[in-house]
Amino acid sequence: MTLWYLIRALGFVALVALTGSICLGVLAGVVTPSRHRADPGAAERRITRQLHHRTLAVIGLLALLMHIALILVDSAVDVPPAAALLPFGSGYRPVAVAFGVIALYGFTLAAVSGFTRRLFASSAGAVRSWRTVHATAYLAWAAAIYHGFSAGTDTWWALSIHGLCTGSIGMSLLLRGIMIHHPFRIPTPTTTTTTTTATATATTRQEMLR
Repeated sequence: MTLWYLIRALGFVALVALTGSICLGVLAGVVTPSRHRADPGAAERRITRQLHHRTLAVIGLLALLMHIALILVDSAVDVPPAAALLPFGSGYRPVAVAFGVIALYGFTLAAVSGFTRRLFASSAGAVRSWRTVHATAYLAWAAAIYHGFSAGTDTWWALSIHGLCTGSIGMSLLLRGIMIHHPFRIPTPTTTTTTTTATATATTRQEMLR
């Protein structure tokens, strides 16, 4: 029974860590609406979010792999090794386990694409392809949520964890939608702003000479 509690705990750790990673990934490129004001700290904050995004992804994947490994050695459930690689091969809650396998593949693909991101920076088309592949993390997360709801939500606190994770993703997507998303650069003043400033300066000098 102790092993089963550990298995469940690792599953929740993986879900929370990967949810946090996705939230940080969603918010990695958004800033406050002051788009036209230079913000020297914007680049540093974005790099910090990316670092935490990757760190949580690694923690989540490690917890997920340990979760699967312990399930395979637990005699209390009928999950053969093949079922950890092929969906619907488990004798124990086959649908729930199948969605867990789908989540494993999706998160693995998203992680591999994340750590090879620089290889896709050659063109705009390559960047779009990378984003499409990396977006499998959303599908993997949805599969993980269903896996958890159908296989491990027999207590109020388990339901609460799934609810908080779902709310966190929803809030992150909402914030991304209402905040400004911009590329990795510090905004520069526009030509109009520069011209207006120069004109105001010239006028001030003329008034001082009068």
